[in-house]
Amino acid sequence: MVSLSSMVFSYLNFFVNRLVLPFTSVTSIIGFMLLLTIVMQLLSGFFLGWYYIPEPGLVIELREEMFNDTRFGAEVFYMHVRGVDTLMVLSYTHILKKIYLKNYISSESDGWLLGGYAFFLVPLHYCTWYLIKCYSLK
Repeated sequence: MVSLSSMVFSYLNFFVNRLVLPFTSVTSIIGFMLLLTIVMQLLSGFFLGWYYIPEPGLVIELREEMFNDTRFGAEVFYMHVRGVDTLMVLSYTHILKKIYLKNYISSESDGWLLGGYAFFLVPLHYCTWYLIKCYSLK
């Protein structure tokens, strides 16, 4: 008679060895972290948008009110703030890794065109919004 724990262990062993490991590599983890960072930025930005009022004079008061009134308000805010830096670092690391591995030689050009546009549009987007924020809060 086979125990339940040995059945679960054998299933997990099969799942990891046969279904997960063949499709993963050390170099693909950066792209996955980049995807997770983008999803977290979208979710935290959505939640922060509920408390957004476009009034530069009330930024500090509204932020303190959000921190006090909502559960995990400060954590979501700081996760969104740190996510911008993480997104930039991971996107540059990901594209430099692809260039280092010379994936542009054998892979299709569609991915490189989309990635190239994202590589140049994401910093442009950040710079534009930083300039808008800096000039509107003066």
